[in-house]
Amino acid sequence: MAVTGSLLAGVLLTACGSSAENAEPKAVTATATVTATTTVTATPKPSDPPPYPRGFPKRQRVSELPSPINTAFEGQQFAVAIAPGVWTEHAPGTTVREAADFGTFTGYCSSIKAFEKRYTPEPRGNSCW
Repeated sequence: MAVTGSLLAGVLLTACGSSAENAEPKAVTATATVTATTTVTATPKPSDPPPYPRGFPKRQRVSELPSPINTAFEGQQFAVAIAPGVWTEHAPGTTVREAADFGTFTGYCSSIKAFEKRYTPEPRGNSCW
């Protein structure tokens, strides 16, 4: 156990760049096999998926939204397209990104479900058709 612990500590210190005083730590998964000869394999953390599909979020005129989706935004001039088939309200005083990050979803049920599965850790409230 002491050998394994010191090996993992050495891997983590090396991965964190312990030789540089101001180095930022890096997330690393280390696997150590203790035998007559010890091998250590470091696996970098996979990168997070982008928060939105390419080209989104973007501001879109409510008049350009398909029916019946546009009825959910009645009285508003703009909505925010988060992904194909997924929109949210563009409240006055908010940026497009703020609306996308915190708004509830309106759109096609299958599009919202697909977006939530890939891009959001938890489902948000929604209205869908």
